[in-house]
Amino acid sequence: MFANIAKYSALAATAVVLLTGCTPPPPPEVLAAWAEQSPTCIEGDASVFLPHQVVDVADSLASAVNGTCDGSDPKTLAAMSATLTDSINDAAIVVSTDGNFGSQKSFDSVPWAVDGAVLVANLPANSGLNLTPAISQGILDGTITDWSDKAIAKANPEEVFDAAPISVEPNSTKDVIDAFTGWVSSLGAKNFTASKLTAVDSISLDVLNNLPEGGVALVPLSLKTEFDVNAETPFISASMLIADPADAKAQIAVAADSVGVASAATQMTVTKNASGLEASIDHSLTPVPPAGADTPDPAYGAIYEVNMKLVGTDSLVTRAVARFLLRQDEEGTIGGSYLLPIAESTRIEALASVSKGLPEPVIATSN
Repeated sequence: MFANIAKYSALAATAVVLLTGCTPPPPPEVLAAWAEQSPTCIEGDASVFLPHQVVDVADSLASAVNGTCDGSDPKTLAAMSATLTDSINDAAIVVSTDGNFGSQKSFDSVPWAVDGAVLVANLPANSGLNLTPAISQGILDGTITDWSDKAIAKANPEEVFDAAPISVEPNSTKDVIDAFTGWVSSLGAKNFTASKLTAVDSISLDVLNNLPEGGVALVPLSLKTEFDVNAETPFISASMLIADPADAKAQIAVAADSVGVASAATQMTVTKNASGLEASIDHSLTPVPPAGADTPDPAYGAIYEVNMKLVGTDSLVTRAVARFLLRQDEEGTIGGSYLLPIAESTRIEALASVSKGLPEPVIATSN
């Protein structure tokens, strides 16, 4: 992703002379590159509500706005600030992981981050767990009920699973269930139904803290990551066995890690509607591994977008702060939270959406 922004920055530097003064507007990727080098600061303040998944980096996100747009040059760096708030109904910008965006009507909505769905197992005697689409379906519809099942043993030749009942935690969220179901269905699990699960508005760490030995839970990847930070013995995140792209007769285990999720994020497509951008995952698209990845691991496709909504009265200050929160350096900050960044192509489209009405970013050129 960082390689992409370097490419776009180089393109912008070349294109500034060619495009300045032309009737056609600069393409979105060029405007995005310009925005990295010349932030848009509109005088004023926008209150921002962020979910707990980014609490460790929230102050950094806000201080980056406040420190850059410090009013030192009213023409280019007007005094613009982002104020964090715990009151979702008083915020101008709301990022939500549970679908609750407060009581105010939104005037723009864009993807801001990525989360995933992962099947977590409390198996202290084991070091790993591979699933197939059929095994996943069997566990979540109740037709596979014991860890000694032959299908599980076949998928995990290097592990020994003692006979014990599989206890399925019933609560999950709609986003998580839909993401996992959609991916597993795309891998060949026909008529997949997670009938043992119930969609609730949100789930907390209690789901994992209280998961019994032998139990499994379908949870957000961010929740599993948060749990691992303080867990004495982290639970197992199940990997999915899929066809090896390099050998049609072999299988490869795809893990819910940052590389697999980042690859899948490049399969995200967005469509414009009256309220902004709507994202979906097209599993038929060829995923692109992130720049710098050691191996081109296949995509871990059970992912979904985390949206940012601009609410209340349409304001250039709100849009400018939202644009800043979508800058490439802020995407890097998101990577230090429990969420993961969106793909570069998605970010560019999100920038274009929130930038409506804002002045185009300008790169200073030497005469």
